[in-house]
Amino acid sequence: MSLVVAGFSLALWPFISREASGGAPVVRGRQALLVTAAGLGAAAVALAGVAPELFAILAGPAYSAGAAAVAPMAGGMVAFGCLTVLAGVAGVAYQTARVALVSLAGMALQIISALVLVRELGIAGAAVASLSGYALATLGLGLWLRGIGMTGVQVMSLLAVVALTAGMLALDAV
Repeated sequence: MSLVVAGFSLALWPFISREASGGAPVVRGRQALLVTAAGLGAAAVALAGVAPELFAILAGPAYSAGAAAVAPMAGGMVAFGCLTVLAGVAGVAYQTARVALVSLAGMALQIISALVLVRELGIAGAAVASLSGYALATLGLGLWLRGIGMTGVQVMSLLAVVALTAGMLALDAV
């Protein structure tokens, strides 16, 4: 799924950065974010939904516990996809230091979360730690970019990503 995230960000970069007047890169960034969140979110839900069956068929019973990691990993990829779109908007606005700072904060949360969660949850704990770091970086950059016009729909999109991810985690736990 991370390959799709990279592809989305590369494909959407010219759309976001195209020269235009009146804040058009921010408007296009909002549009790209909605497309990215919806597309990756749908893929994440589908992947998490079939993970137990795929693990049973492809890996066998010995590795079936790995299916519990798919939902948080897929949720992390949704957040990462949204982060790449926001980073594109930040780049157009010459706010790239902010991308670096929120990425460092996300990495710190990933490390701390992994130290706490892996012992208790195994691979699923590592996946949740990864999700937490991507979600923090995405939300942090989205909120930081509000000052250049990424408001309204933008904040709702970020909250929708968090809600979707929480829902996937809840469904996976059932």
